[in-house]
Amino acid sequence: MKYGINLISREAQKTLRLLKLKQSLKTAIFGIVGLFVVFALLVLLAFVLVSQIYKNNQNKIAALKDENKALEKTESYAVIISNRVKGINSILKERKSYLEVTDEIGALSVPGFVLENLEIDNKGDFKIAGACDGRESLAAFNEQVETVEGKKKYGKMVYPAIVRSPQGYYSVSLELKK
Repeated sequence: MKYGINLISREAQKTLRLLKLKQSLKTAIFGIVGLFVVFALLVLLAFVLVSQIYKNNQNKIAALKDENKALEKTESYAVIISNRVKGINSILKERKSYLEVTDEIGALSVPGFVLENLEIDNKGDFKIAGACDGRESLAAFNEQVETVEGKKKYGKMVYPAIVRSPQGYYSVSLELKK
């Protein structure tokens, strides 16, 4: 059997244990302080990164506001142009082509007929007033009116008056209504 002989006194053992405990406590405190320093550095780093991101976002916001102000003028021009285009389109839709009416008037003109007055309304109805220099031109004018009436473009054709002047001219007025 082996016996160990301890030559260190009990008080020295207590002191040695206290020194080991002290050393362990110092190591633990340094570890905790080290972790705290690392944690503090991480928090500081996060704060710096967040503030940098915030500054970048503020710069981007300022740039977008400036760009928005610059585009407001362009947008107002675009709105004005859009409104003008809408107005022009509405005018073009409402605008009537009088080419068909002028063709009808051309068809009614015969030798000896003088056009004195023409009224066209926005529905496409028109009134003609003129003079025929004789009975032959009045007959030819009447034939042309019957030709136009045969095309069935107008729902109603009215001769409000045919008047013979003492000089032998015939004053004619005609209304064509769709």
